Amino acid sequence: MPDSLKENASVVTKDYHLHMEIKDLDRVTYTVTHIITVLKPKGDSKATLKVFYDDSRKVRYVHGRIYDAKGKKLRKLKYDEIHDVSAISDGTLFSDSRAKVAIPAAKSYPYTVKYKYSVKMKDVFDIPDWIPVTNFGESIDNATLEVTNDSDTKLKFKPVNLSAAHEFEVSEEGENKLKATLKGVKAIEDEPYSPSVFERVPYIRLSLADFEYDGYRGSLKS
Repeated sequence: MPDSLKENASVVTKDYHLHMEIKDLDRVTYTVTHIITVLKPKGDSKATLKVFYDDSRKVRYVHGRIYDAKGKKLRKLKYDEIHDVSAISDGTLFSDSRAKVAIPAAKSYPYTVKYKYSVKMKDVFDIPDWIPVTNFGESIDNATLEVTNDSDTKLKFKPVNLSAAHEFEVSEEGENKLKATLKGVKAIEDEPYSPSVFERVPYIRLSLADFEYDGYRGSLKS
């Protein structure tokens, strides 16, 4: 990987791929492949996997593998290493939100983790945004987005925080397909009084013009 991606970084995302298939407002599946290289102990927590789900979102599968500095596979994540925990905050009384959580561990650095997981949604009020960078100290080598929309509602998207410094491409094929790539995003150092990471990193907001929730269909068209 380029040395420029190691500057101020404790982790480097070598590849982040989000593939979303929208069959209808009650049938959406998204699959994520995320390959992360952890450069130092400070990056362990940033390589933690969290897959959120509830009654309207079901986790189809979660896989994980850990590799050493030379790319040799050390092991697969075991079943008991992927914990099922409540995702309810202290102030929430009624919620069914939960998460699949995996915290990788290796004896030496750098090491690489490859995650792949898939989630199926049935009540689609909103769909996940494409956010390759979620932490300070995290750089991106390559990230891709692919959305296929076979429903009868329009897919809407909005790039956020993009600048001339970002190697970014986006393409549409009518209202049915969206593709985007992002490369070479340098890590942002966490400094006192600095803005939130989400005010500085590039990402794409995704939404549908209509929604379905608990059997009710509505519109977000303005």
